[in-house]
Amino acid sequence: MKKLLPILLLFFCIGSANAGIPENFNFYLGAGYGLTKADTGVTGLTGTASLDEDDSGFKVFGGMKINSFFGLELSYADLGSTELTGNNGDGFTIDGTALTFIVDGAKIEAETTTIALEGVIFLPLDKLSGNDSLKYFEPFFKLGVHFWDMEYTVASASTSATTADDDGVDAVFGAGININIIENLSVRAEWQRFMTDEEGDYFSGSVIFNF
Repeated sequence: MKKLLPILLLFFCIGSANAGIPENFNFYLGAGYGLTKADTGVTGLTGTASLDEDDSGFKVFGGMKINSFFGLELSYADLGSTELTGNNGDGFTIDGTALTFIVDGAKIEAETTTIALEGVIFLPLDKLSGNDSLKYFEPFFKLGVHFWDMEYTVASASTSATTADDDGVDAVFGAGININIIENLSVRAEWQRFMTDEEGDYFSGSVIFNF
């Protein structure tokens, strides 16, 4: 993940370099916050075992509109965490395998961050319908890949916490709508699905500055 951060910074700063960039390209920067829901594959909880797959997360992103219909977007997102807790003798099933906690106060937590590169299809309703009153509304669809990093923390009442990392590259897709408030300011409502070891949905609202 750290190797990709310079790419993100370069993408965010490219709007300041005018030389060699076609005039019809438009750039935007945004930040958002929302709710996450993961599918960990954990079922069959017994005893006092508890599973929390819901959390909140934030993201920052930059985009380049090649024309009114197509663009590219690069983002960094913190997708929050999931948490499984239980005590000695409590059980749960994951991917068809039944397991049992053997200590009290057990907690398994997974936190996910990701960098995504997505192609975006915009639907400018005013241009498609010929109705200028729809110029404030712009639905869109997204499809791309994301480079995710997941950090696991395992602890119990009798042991100190230990951590482990996992990462990978998987698909991401989503849809939403931009609502243009004024010439250089928009708001966005969006849903994204991130495919990882824990498939997750992210429902967010964002503020966007257009250049």
